Amino acid sequence: MKKTFTFLVILLLTMGLVNANERNNAHLKSEDSVTKNNNIGKELTNQSEIHQELNTYLKIEEEGAMDYIYNPQNNNIVMYFKDGVRSLTLKAVKRTRQLTNVYYNVNDEFTLHVVVYNDTKNIVDVRTRKYFPEYDRTFSVITDEKK
Repeated sequence: MKKTFTFLVILLLTMGLVNANERNNAHLKSEDSVTKNNNIGKELTNQSEIHQELNTYLKIEEEGAMDYIYNPQNNNIVMYFKDGVRSLTLKAVKRTRQLTNVYYNVNDEFTLHVVVYNDTKNIVDVRTRKYFPEYDRTFSVITDEKK
């Protein structure tokens, strides 16, 4: 009888811990999931909408037909386009406890990934990549110009 009672107490405690872990995991999943944004998946082609979306994290400047996307915190050029930014699609916004990861598709061929701290909104990193089918992989790039 004493062994059965001990077994039941241990079983109840274990079930309580499992339920607490499940509640904690559900909370983490909701915080780490993709943030709701009206522009996710929507292709922007209007220049004012493109500028407004990019200016959320970065800055975009026009000089003639060229567009320069740069990091406003250190003024480094992230990307530049000889014929401008023609289209922009916000692919995803993923938020964790400390960071927000923002993924854009620029001109239907470049991936722009911006990482910012949630509390300070400072930019941690900006990555630009392009897929090259002849090599079956992506490479870091800053322009669409071909030599």
